[in-house]
Amino acid sequence: MGWRIAITSSDGENVDQSFGRATRIYVVDLSPDGEYAAVDVLQRPPYCDQCGGTRNDLNELLRRVSGCRAVLTQKAGDFVQMTLAEHDIQIFEQSGAIKENLLKISRYYRRPVKSPA
Repeated sequence: MGWRIAITSSDGENVDQSFGRATRIYVVDLSPDGEYAAVDVLQRPPYCDQCGGTRNDLNELLRRVSGCRAVLTQKAGDFVQMTLAEHDIQIFEQSGAIKENLLKISRYYRRPVKSPA
């Protein structure tokens, strides 16, 4: 059991780009113990209003991350958050070291789920 996570990063070490401005998205498989393995690096033009991105650019990006459970990014705008949520892709807005952030995400997904009373 594990989760596929897309990460916005300029260097593959740190979460340091917003979703719309990222030109690289690293895709990893995250295991419950916090270990992860690289799957792919998606090169793409930025998608944001200020960058000249279009709805087609966002749709193409969604297609490419559609197998991911979540996106780890420094920031995502409201429209992107809503669109990802419609595709059941969770967003974690964080910055800093990828390794430490993925460990936090694995702990979050492993937490006990309370049953309704």
